[in-house]
Amino acid sequence: MSIRFGLLALLESGPRHGSRLRAGQVYTTLGRLERDGLIVPEGGGDAKRQLYAITPEGRAQLAEWYARPADRTQPSRLRQQPVGPASVE
Repeated sequence: MSIRFGLLALLESGPRHGSRLRAGQVYTTLGRLERDGLIVPEGGGDAKRQLYAITPEGRAQLAEWYARPADRTQPSRLRQQPVGPASVE
């Protein structure tokens, strides 16, 4: 899952502060989502206490993403290491 759609999915349930979204590169991604019109800041506060909400366009893109089948043609980045006990020679 991309950080972009992960954050949109979290914001779909209601506005949240960036500091409550705890994910790598969260502030960079929030800035891009805002730039692209998919989220909007609500209220005042500094960057770490800014409240963000999903826009109708953000909901539409999230719904499109939910409707797409997962791409299973590439191995998951999480499973690139062999699974199971390592062989000892």
